[in-house]
Amino acid sequence: MHPITYIRNWREERRARREQETTADRAARVTANATVWMAVFTALLFVLNGITVLILSNQLKEMHEGGVDTHALAQASSDQADAAQQFSDTAEDINGDINGAVDQLEAAAKNTRTTIRSAQTQFRDEQRAWVGFQDTASGEFSEKTGWVVRVIFFNSGRSPARNVQESSMFRLSPNPLPGPLQTDIKQLVFRPAQSVAPQSKLNLDMGEFKSGEPFTEDQTQGQQLIMSHFQEIRDKKYFLYYFGIVKYDDVFGGPHETQYCIFLANPTTKEVGICDAFNDLN
Repeated sequence: MHPITYIRNWREERRARREQETTADRAARVTANATVWMAVFTALLFVLNGITVLILSNQLKEMHEGGVDTHALAQASSDQADAAQQFSDTAEDINGDINGAVDQLEAAAKNTRTTIRSAQTQFRDEQRAWVGFQDTASGEFSEKTGWVVRVIFFNSGRSPARNVQESSMFRLSPNPLPGPLQTDIKQLVFRPAQSVAPQSKLNLDMGEFKSGEPFTEDQTQGQQLIMSHFQEIRDKKYFLYYFGIVKYDDVFGGPHETQYCIFLANPTTKEVGICDAFNDLN
């Protein structure tokens, strides 16, 4: 094989092997190369010191034996300066290689940390609780009861939702709304709710008086306000909205919340509508 062809093939194979290296293999190779260069650097320093001592010894011997050859001494000094310059250049090259190796090791360590953090985030997302708005079950709508509806949430995650808190409010509006007003959202009051096991539901009942769970004064007044506007709601002169937030923690301590917003789309059939906004989760 022609020498040039052999060299070209060798370089292609060497480049291909480097492209196939993993981050860990590349870091190991760079570290090994840096170690070799440091060893060469140390050996060169030892040899140069030995040469310097030998030259000085010979010069002293000649001076003692019969005088100093000025021209030879100048030449020797020039040779020594050249050798020192060559050594300095070699040392700078080695130092550059070592700095390059350090930079590559730092980059590899940074990539490794990023990979580990990404893997941790992915694992937590796969294992955490995901409580989302799933469905509704519309109940009675009358002048005596107002609108009774159940909002159903589902934990589709692989671990329970803990420290659950729920909140709910209503809004009567003469015009259709895309979602709750910011002023209403700020007035939400949270109450403790049951934890939600994986693949389990959380039910929130709106507009219903429960035995052993009396309404607050605000809730009672709100219920009375809805019933007093029953005819306007049935005639679609007023639109009735229920909305709120469910807060919870996952097993890793991360806080999350799920928004919901529904409205009475058809008072006759009690069909439930989903608001255009405020139906998100994290």
